[in-house]
Amino acid sequence: MNEVIKAAGEIIASLSAQEAEEGIETYCTLALVDAEGYPFASTINVSRSEGIEWVYLCTGLSSEKVRLIQENPRAALCFSHPNYNLSLIGDIEVITEPDIKEFMWYDGLKFIFTGGPSDPRYCVLQFTTKRYKLMIDYEEAIGGMG
Repeated sequence: MNEVIKAAGEIIASLSAQEAEEGIETYCTLALVDAEGYPFASTINVSRSEGIEWVYLCTGLSSEKVRLIQENPRAALCFSHPNYNLSLIGDIEVITEPDIKEFMWYDGLKFIFTGGPSDPRYCVLQFTTKRYKLMIDYEEAIGGMG
């Protein structure tokens, strides 16, 4: 099981916008809960990750994602490919601290946030995993963090 968890962390890191080869699509699905309790899903790039424990994403402060997170911080991330399906369930928060925005910045964001990492419209989402279900090459790991 520890090998699957470690491999999942390596897969997520390889998909981050900071690590992936140029031109490679690095999206994952972010699922949130709206005010009526319905799921809201969208694709989003990963900026960075730390194993499966933390995943950092970047978006705009005026996005629907941010509004939903502020109402309900419960979330899920899903990374899928024919060789794996990585589902993470946890909490997500909106971060606007300048040093974190700078650290999470990657070149692909410059087309949306023309003011660079200090663009006031830009923010970071920090996802913290509470539970996971990982399937890599038909090996499975299911559990919780901590």
